[in-house]
Amino acid sequence: MTTITPILTEAGLAAILAADASGLPARITHLALGSGGYKVATNSAGHATQTALNSEQERVDVLDVQSNGDRLMTVNTVVDTPSAYWLREFALVLSDGTLLAVWSGQGQPLAYKAANVPLYIGFELGVAALPADSVTFQTAGVDFDLVGLAALTAQVSARASDLLRQVKIFDQLREMGA
Repeated sequence: MTTITPILTEAGLAAILAADASGLPARITHLALGSGGYKVATNSAGHATQTALNSEQERVDVLDVQSNGDRLMTVNTVVDTPSAYWLREFALVLSDGTLLAVWSGQGQPLAYKAANVPLYIGFELGVAALPADSVTFQTAGVDFDLVGLAALTAQVSARASDLLRQVKIFDQLREMGA
């Protein structure tokens, strides 16, 4: 399993501090996904200085988040678009569009997003380094288990249709005496 560590951005830290001062948590609503592979530039405090991905391809809703205790969250989403690209960078995006944290891989991509093929993304995110209750997730309200079941059902249906086509072709060949 690949370990990835998103880097908190300067703007993300400022958003958390402002939210904490207001008594309301900053809300993570989306993941920004991109194809750029680079070393994330940081300031002297170690925070990412960028305010956008280098080569953003799309943003997707966070579909489901599960707490695993010890401020560890499992984050899930599905990218089901006509886009095709190597996933080499991503960001956690707050409700106002601010990038909270970014990650980019200089080497191997995380995944390939094929055109019109759903890509399931799931990862564990530790939030222990942030003040308690300073960040929350706003999900699209989708039960990820049901999303996975729907995708499995679609795959089984497609395979059954393919098998039926093969049987019909076999029957036609048999009738022709081949």
